[in-house]
Amino acid sequence: MKRTRTQTPLFAKFYNQLNQQMSAAIGLLSHEVLTVTQILIDSAGGKAQIEHDGQADRLILHINIVTQRDLGENVLGQLLVEALAEAGIVSPVKTHTDDIYGNLHRHAVAYTDGTPSVRFDFRSVLAASAQREAA
Repeated sequence: MKRTRTQTPLFAKFYNQLNQQMSAAIGLLSHEVLTVTQILIDSAGGKAQIEHDGQADRLILHINIVTQRDLGENVLGQLLVEALAEAGIVSPVKTHTDDIYGNLHRHAVAYTDGTPSVRFDFRSVLAASAQREAA
């Protein structure tokens, strides 16, 4: 008995889900979001990476801006506040520092209101060797 292959409904379901997520993520890339990202890259150098989490109706777009400059939490927070203000976004900014595999990761994080929303993570990563040289 020969089996025939048909297109699985699972493929169509996953394709539609991915298409909805990508459409929602692209919709979140507003002028304001791109302005904040560009200001932070211009002020501290570094690179930006965009990721997304969740379903299309509860999507969070993560904008990660990473610089290799040794910036403290206060400086990161102030630069993020200024970039948000220039783009017309009002959001509280929280700062913290993580020690990941001997590297200091200082963060300034802000969320835009609403669902879907955007999370800005402006991060200064300082390698352990650079930390020892600075000490």
